[in-house]
Amino acid sequence: MQDKRGIGSPSEPNEDTPQGKSWFLGIGINKYEHLPDLNNAVKDIQDIVQVLQYRYSLESEHTSVLLNEEANLRNIIASLDDLMGKVAAEDKLLIYYSGHGKMLDIGENQKGFWIPADGKKDDHSQYIPNSRILEYIEDTRALHALLISDSCFSGTLLDEGEFRDHAAMEELEQRKSRWAICSGREDEQVYDGKPGTNSPFAESILYILRSNNSPKLNVAKFADEVMKLTRANYDQLPDGSPLFRVGHKGGQYVFSLRSQEVHQEKASTPVGQESVISQIEPHVKTVRDLKSIEPSPLAVTHNFPVGV
Repeated sequence: MQDKRGIGSPSEPNEDTPQGKSWFLGIGINKYEHLPDLNNAVKDIQDIVQVLQYRYSLESEHTSVLLNEEANLRNIIASLDDLMGKVAAEDKLLIYYSGHGKMLDIGENQKGFWIPADGKKDDHSQYIPNSRILEYIEDTRALHALLISDSCFSGTLLDEGEFRDHAAMEELEQRKSRWAICSGREDEQVYDGKPGTNSPFAESILYILRSNNSPKLNVAKFADEVMKLTRANYDQLPDGSPLFRVGHKGGQYVFSLRSQEVHQEKASTPVGQESVISQIEPHVKTVRDLKSIEPSPLAVTHNFPVGV
């Protein structure tokens, strides 16, 4: 039984396209002090960092990672505060959380939370509410901010409804953007995967980032591909959309291939903006490590599920 996590475009940039830095904060927690452990949150973060630094525009000096006991409440907040002072107005910021999530009834509303490594089961004062994460997304000076959350109930970050802007890539990069991609819907628990692999959500993200041939991959297309690939192989449906009321101005975060990657792809058969789903052989149910992971029935839960 699998555990669950819960308690194209031109290769040359337009002269008007912003050329700021790419910043990354990754939070991955396998080992919890007071809650059940997870299998693959740390590996997910490590693999995401590797592909972003190798193929895309992320540099090591702009990469921050908190793993296991490092990802306590104090350190997470301190790291977010630190980024607020470093990220400039022409930069883009990606925050990736992989760990336990929780949804609680607060008054008449249901609120979602991230659970730090030192969080306790029955003390949500030590959790990080989604509303606080959204405040950081609103406060950052970054031109583009993308939040990716792989935890149960992470869909509570998103507004209802969908929005996709298919303007020209250069225009999307010039407009300010605030986006989030979540591993499941508002009331959904999500799979952690077998030990030593990746979560289904992270596996989809990694496959798309590794397979992408386009010099520029915009977040709306990226989110659509993640949703399709995860849903094709698991009883789990990620979601992605702009974050409204936190400064979104119609733009999109764009994953830009490094120049040598663009050169290598031009020498091979270009895929352009074709769906990565179409590249999978029809008879193959899953890709790479996904082949060894069997979906678990959603009905199988615990009183305090692994990954509440």
